[in-house]
Amino acid sequence: MKIAGNCAQCLGPIHVPKHFSARRCAARKFCSHACYLASEPHKRREYKTTPPEVRLWQFISPEPNSGCWLWTSGKVNGYAVLTTNGRPWYVHRYMCSTANGPPTKDRNVARHLCHNSLCVNPHHLAWGDNADNSKDTVSVGRHAFGDRHGNSKIAFEQIVEMRNLYRSGLNIRDLAYQFGLHHQYVYALCSERRRKSA
Repeated sequence: MKIAGNCAQCLGPIHVPKHFSARRCAARKFCSHACYLASEPHKRREYKTTPPEVRLWQFISPEPNSGCWLWTSGKVNGYAVLTTNGRPWYVHRYMCSTANGPPTKDRNVARHLCHNSLCVNPHHLAWGDNADNSKDTVSVGRHAFGDRHGNSKIAFEQIVEMRNLYRSGLNIRDLAYQFGLHHQYVYALCSERRRKSA
C-alpha cells in the first residue's frame, strides 16, 4: 500500500494499492466510503433519496407556442428518460399514466398526440397500441418510406423515368445497366411490385 494524499473529510492518509498510477491516486479524495458519505455537501446522497416524481419537474421546460412541456435532461432513442437506481425511467409513460390511468394489456404504448417525442405534457399523451402509433406517424409524414427511407436506392424521379422508358420498349437489362441497379430490382420497380407510390 502507498499513501495518495490526505482525506478531504477526516484529513487522514488515503491508502491505495502500490500498482495505482499517479492519475488514479490523484482521483482519490476520501480515505473510506464512510468519509465519502459524511462529506458536506453530499449531493449524490440527496439526489438518490429524492423520489423521481419530484426530481422530474426540474427538467421540464414549458414551450409557450405549442403547449408542449419539453424534456431537457437525458434521452434514450429520442424519448425523455430519468435514471433511477441505475435504470431508465420513461417520463412520458409516467405522465401519460397520471392523466389517463395505467396502461392496459392491449393499449400499452404512450402516443404523443403533438408528435414531439420530447414532450411530457400529460394532455398531449394518450394510451394506444402499436398500430395507432404507426397510423399517427404516417398521418403526419414522419414515416420513412420512398426517397426518405435509409435503404432507398433510387429517387422518385428516376423511377418515373425508368417506368416511362420501360413502357416505351427499353429492355430491363439495359435499364439496369443505365441506372446501375440489379435487373431483378428494376423489374420489380417497372412492374410496380416495389415503390407503387412512384
